[in-house]
Amino acid sequence: MRPDRKKLAFRKKLQEEGKVSRNFNDDAETEAELFPDLMWVWDTFTLLNRQRQVGANGPQPISVHDIRSIAELKNVTRSDDIELLLLALPELDSIVLKAHYDEVEANMKKAQKKKPPGRK
Repeated sequence: MRPDRKKLAFRKKLQEEGKVSRNFNDDAETEAELFPDLMWVWDTFTLLNRQRQVGANGPQPISVHDIRSIAELKNVTRSDDIELLLLALPELDSIVLKAHYDEVEANMKKAQKKKPPGRK
């Protein structure tokens, strides 16, 4: 199964920023795989990502309160697991938010270029 172009572009951007070390190109045949023992962290992030607050300026960061609440709901009680969530989820969140706002900025620049001359 081939990953779609948008995902490949996102992965290439992460690589350019030094966030991933694996080379992603158009010939990539497989999706990136998560370690099975960390799948619960990704599942927690995707749940919070779908439920995040959205304000007038766009999506808001996932709060520590949200992370602690979901940990309690999922019965995550080990301090090491809670610490992992508190470290990993804000990092994942910052990557997703940066990608979103970079895309918004690029779209705004495109729209500015399309405006007729003389308009502000």
